[in-house]
Amino acid sequence: MRLTILALAIVLGLTSCQQSIEYKPLESANAANREKANTIIQQTFAKTGVALQESAVIKFKHQGEHYMALRNCGMFMYRKQNTTGKDAIEDVLDNQGFERKINKHLEELTSNQLQEAKAALQQSVNWVQFPFGYQEQSFYLIGELQTDEANYHKIAIENEGEPKEIWWVNTKDHLVYFVARANGDESARLLKIDPSFTQEGVHLNQVFAYTIPNAVPLHYAADEFVQASQEWKLTDSLKFEQASVLLTPSNCE
Repeated sequence: MRLTILALAIVLGLTSCQQSIEYKPLESANAANREKANTIIQQTFAKTGVALQESAVIKFKHQGEHYMALRNCGMFMYRKQNTTGKDAIEDVLDNQGFERKINKHLEELTSNQLQEAKAALQQSVNWVQFPFGYQEQSFYLIGELQTDEANYHKIAIENEGEPKEIWWVNTKDHLVYFVARANGDESARLLKIDPSFTQEGVHLNQVFAYTIPNAVPLHYAADEFVQASQEWKLTDSLKFEQASVLLTPSNCE
């Protein structure tokens, strides 16, 4: 009898820990939902300092690597500097393209090496500066998420009538704490964002990337993550050891 009761308790415990969420259909991308989303996202852009980043120098250090992102009047430069053994390596991406220097000498890269290095540099800067760069996207509201700790607006970025990316925007501070993205294949990942660093009116992010389980729809990824009803595998992260923001004068003509 005791074994039966214990087995039943374990089953009930597992059931409660894996409580399923009812996956409702997406809200449509109608005019009303677009207008609601636009109002919310404009508050997010203002709170995170997106406009200020148009003329700024942002620096951060991650895993011993030094990054800089500079923007002014449509010109930009991303730079990563690190040391491997006796070699000083510098990657630079700007309006002219990408290049790598080792000990101040230009390095010849294969096409694959160039694309990988460029993508890695872009990802690091884009994660830290998110949501900078999304000002021209089309958004619409698809729902809400209510938790014990916070409530979120669920905002989708539209791509030919289908959501390609979902943001969970906190209803109180207007910051984005989760982003679900399709990878272009059958996989997708959830970014858990920590936007707590702020300087000069600009929020910078630390990011933790998880693989979204196949059974979880993109627009319910953060809902499931918060409930911890699925297994989530951490695949990448960006935690800066130090960061700074310097706003610069904009003399665009």
